[in-house]
This record gives sequence, structure tokens and C-alpha cells, in this order.
Amino acid sequence: MATRRAMLVGATAFALVPRLDAATATATEDALLSGDAFDAALLAGINAERAARGLKPLGGDARLAVAARHQAGLMANARLMEHEIAGTPGFGTRLRQARARVRTAGENILRDNLSRYGLGCAAVSADIAARLSGQVATVSVPRWIGSPKHFDNIMNPRFRRAGAAFAVVVAEPGCGQIYVAQVFGG
Repeated sequence: MATRRAMLVGATAFALVPRLDAATATATEDALLSGDAFDAALLAGINAERAARGLKPLGGDARLAVAARHQAGLMANARLMEHEIAGTPGFGTRLRQARARVRTAGENILRDNLSRYGLGCAAVSADIAARLSGQVATVSVPRWIGSPKHFDNIMNPRFRRAGAAFAVVVAEPGCGQIYVAQVFGG
């Protein structure tokens, strides 16, 4: 049985961590998790799209970002792009665990691969993941804008805040898969 491990990618520091903490969503068993730089880059892209359509910008929300990190980590661990993964906390539970205070909420997810960025699994390291944040955000926004259901979440005027994260699988099977989640709240 392979040993599972993860590397947490935060705004300024990197650390090896043993597993996903359900309350804080700070790590996964075998995935590299994005931090604040990705959340900010994705929010900037989403807000540019909203502004082009006359909508108010979304504000960042640290608690929604925790819920997004949790979802990205769950998808990476399961190697599935799903909103609900059997045996894991559902969307409402993840929001409660993150202590997000929302009346209405939505979630956008997607799966990508390091090969799109000219990288393979062997190239994954904390500094590469930090540099990848802007690129993953740049790719994610137009993919969601081109999808009617994702577009509806992005343009929903009831949503006022958002948080986002991505996880990169760093162990086989599925090494190099990227799982992105953005959680909206209003």
C-alpha cells in the first residue's frame, strides 16, 4: 500500500501535511492545494466578466475559500469531478464546517491536467504550484463562462462573495490531475 502525503500551498509558506482536516480543509492525503494567490486571481477574472455585464463585483470570502479547498481536496483524493462524492461531506455540510454564513450558495467545479501547462507529474513542487495559480485561473474562467450552468452561477446577482481553490494530484493513480472549485455565497 502506497504512503499518501500532501503538500499545502498557502500564500507564503509550504508544509508537508498528513491528511485533510474537515474543519479547516488545509490539506489532502495526496494532493497539492492552492492558496490565496489562486483565489485572488480567479476572483479577478470572474469580476472582470461580471463587470462587462454590468454586475457588481464579488468580494473574497475566506470561509467560502475553505469550503472550496475542502471540495478541491475531496475531488483530488477521490479522483472524481463531482459536487457530491459518496462517503464525504455534502455541499451544505462543507459550508457549515467552514462556518460560511450564506442564505444562498452555489459551486463551480472543473478538472484539468498539468499537461495543458507543459508540466508532468514529476515537475510538481510547491513553487511550481504557486506559479501555476494565475494560469489555472486564466484557463478556468473562460471554460466556466462557456458553460450555461457555470455561467449562471458566475452571473447570479444574489451571489455577493466567493472563494476558490484547486488541488493537484501528486501521487498515482491520476498524478497531474487538477481539480478546481469555486464556492459562491449570498
